[in-house]
Amino acid sequence: MDELLAHPGERPPAVVAGNDLVAFGVIRRLRVHGLRCPEDVSVVGFNDMPFAEDFWPPLTSVHMSLREIGAEAARVLLHGIESREQEPATLTLRCR
Repeated sequence: MDELLAHPGERPPAVVAGNDLVAFGVIRRLRVHGLRCPEDVSVVGFNDMPFAEDFWPPLTSVHMSLREIGAEAARVLLHGIESREQEPATLTLRCR
């Protein structure tokens, strides 16, 4: 984040973090650079960790069902074991 903010004229309008903890780290670095979230840079997390809405500003986060991720991963693994072949797979799961 520091590298992105080192060039003020090229500041991103938004950052999508790989998970909520990284998103909180992004917000912390924005503050160090004198920027505000969401006024100056919008930040979105991914995994909707408990209590994310209790921080300031409340974090916008993409929610995915861990149960569904686990079930699909198990299904793909069991299929590979049963068929004795493991083909690369791309799964698209719903999120909110």
